[in-house]
Amino acid sequence: EKIELAEELLRRNGFHQFRVRDHNNLARIELSEADREKILDLNLMDKLSDKLQKLGFQYVTLDLSAYKSGSMNKEILEAKDE
Repeated sequence: EKIELAEELLRRNGFHQFRVRDHNNLARIELSEADREKILDLNLMDKLSDKLQKLGFQYVTLDLSAYKSGSMNKEILEAKDE
């Protein structure tokens, strides 16, 4: 539910293709290349960080790589190969 609320918050703020990942109360935001420039607005960053922390995330981070569909599947497969 926390992820759904976080992603709805991003949608309401004009982001189109993204994912929010939950890593033990750390929100990792992945944005498409088209949406990455938009996040550089400092006021928007502060607003999103504040609201995500109110949802229960202790830390809010931005993944510096662009969002790629299926990236979590790739991580799972690589972990199995190790």
